[in-house]
Amino acid sequence: MGCGFLNCRELAENILTGVGGKENVVSVLNCATRLRIKLKNRDNADTAEIKRLGGVMGVVESLGRYQVVVGSRADKICAEFKKLIFYDEDRKKNKIFTKENLRAFEKYFRALFYIMLAICLLVMIGVVLAKLSNADTDNIPGYDIAEAMAGAAAVTVPFLILCGFIKRVSAKRKRKNKDIKADIIYAPLSGTVSELKDVKASVFSDEGFGKGAIINPETNLLIAPANGVVEGIAAAGNAVMLSLDCGAEVIMQIGIDTENLNGRYFNIFVQEGDRVRMGEPLAEFDALGIRGEGYDLATAVVVANPEKFSEIKIAADYVPEQRPFLILAEAELPASAVDKRQKM
Repeated sequence: MGCGFLNCRELAENILTGVGGKENVVSVLNCATRLRIKLKNRDNADTAEIKRLGGVMGVVESLGRYQVVVGSRADKICAEFKKLIFYDEDRKKNKIFTKENLRAFEKYFRALFYIMLAICLLVMIGVVLAKLSNADTDNIPGYDIAEAMAGAAAVTVPFLILCGFIKRVSAKRKRKNKDIKADIIYAPLSGTVSELKDVKASVFSDEGFGKGAIINPETNLLIAPANGVVEGIAAAGNAVMLSLDCGAEVIMQIGIDTENLNGRYFNIFVQEGDRVRMGEPLAEFDALGIRGEGYDLATAVVVANPEKFSEIKIAADYVPEQRPFLILAEAELPASAVDKRQKM
């Protein structure tokens, strides 16, 4: 499928050239309509040239990311962009231990293992029958070897069965734990909840940054909504972007148009690249000071890569901090986790 005047591959190549080549790219993500590129040196990017490309609708710099607006095909263009950065055709051709080769090796090794195990079991059965029938085992060729194989099988088979059982139980528990907890974004603030469409800033109301909800804060401390890594911090200190362990890229912006305050009333506690745990403080803000300047404190919490999840829904119309706020994909919300509207 084409991407405006250029197809996806061509547009990705031109954007990569425009930002200074793959040597100038640290990482790249995408939301519904944008490429979010983290650059080593912003000065190496030719914004004017990128804006002239067919299929590029604009360039925005926010949260430490160089964002190229490319429309609804952002995921396809991002995939091509990543290939250009990370994919080396010649290296792959000469590489022996690829994932595909390792999977094939594992498959054949497993088949060989089962064949050998079956042989050992048959030998063990034969030895047992020989003993039960009081056969003259001294005159049976290779009986000593067969008896040794049977003894080894008698020890290893129960052990392997036990290991397989433990592995399956462990994997089942991990899947269950992931389904219940990993796909929940917890509230980074306490307050009433409303939909993005209710916020005045069009960049959020039209889901230009992603899907999520608004919290009208009753507290003045922004905390991590789940375990993850800090991907970006707004220059004005009013927004933080996290890459969560569940795969969600979450943007949290405190207040509407508060970037115009140029950092006043905000105090950031983290840096890009920091590993954070749920509940860890990210930033504090002076709610009275911000409101005194005439700004709305409605805090947007959006998932910038909603295409990775089949569903994003609001858990409640009021959330205390560290309680379920956004439910991603098919995660089931525990009944005990939902708090009714309450005063803090």
